[in-house]
Amino acid sequence: MPQDPINTSAYSVVQGLLLVARDQAYGALVPHESVAVSRRILSASEEGRRRLGQLEHATYRWAAHHLERWFTPGITLHYALRKRYIEDQVRLAIDAGVSQVIWLGSGFDTLAWRLHIQHPVVNFIELDHPATSMVKQRALALKKADNLELLAVTLAQVELHGALRNSRRFNPARRTLFVCEEALITLPPREVSTLFRAIRRITGSGTHLLFCALEPSDGEAIPHGPLLRLLRARTDAPPLWLVREGEMDAFLHVEGYQRLESCDATALQSRYLVAREEGHPACGEYLVLASIA
Repeated sequence: MPQDPINTSAYSVVQGLLLVARDQAYGALVPHESVAVSRRILSASEEGRRRLGQLEHATYRWAAHHLERWFTPGITLHYALRKRYIEDQVRLAIDAGVSQVIWLGSGFDTLAWRLHIQHPVVNFIELDHPATSMVKQRALALKKADNLELLAVTLAQVELHGALRNSRRFNPARRTLFVCEEALITLPPREVSTLFRAIRRITGSGTHLLFCALEPSDGEAIPHGPLLRLLRARTDAPPLWLVREGEMDAFLHVEGYQRLESCDATALQSRYLVAREEGHPACGEYLVLASIA
């Protein structure tokens, strides 16, 4: 049976993070606790064990490094910097009084698992594709986790209110932060708007939304490697939500939100790397923190 593409993406991201964790220059970007939990999640499936086995071979690590230059230069470093920024923003939100954090399309991310132990009065809820969610649930054995819940749903097919209504933890009265790391850029624009409106309708004012957005590639040059450019030229690209950073405020205004902060590859580099020449993460994607207006 062919592997589900969403599941494949989750494996690729976590494998990239584990590659960065081994890197002498950038390893500190990936928390030790995240490494341990990521390996635990990968160990729960045949594909994950295969990926772990690859990481143990120096030849594979060397090949992965050089192939990245042909496909999307700096993508694994970008994964690490993006995760670091999201973790910082979630922790700041909890310190500021947010008591419920909801991930839409969490993949094999480990943050909710790590934080639910440190913050027992905060609700942590993850919604993700069943193929991904079930692997994660099996790995983490969540029966005793009173404040962490993983819901196996397909966002493109399930209305958000209905999915959260089936949650045993969701409380619409709590100050809430939604995290959409990659979920939005895989949806058509109409479904993105539907999701923004659903979040506003479910939780109301005081809700924050942290998400990734993708610049159109016909704008400023986005450094994709030659093999990836060739592949995209020969295949039909899936529907993607593409918004220039300069146009994001207008989009958010229409949907009833306001931007609080944004962070592109250059800003991530300046924030987390001591010197700009230390590394060059992939650009073209940026992160946005918004609130319901």
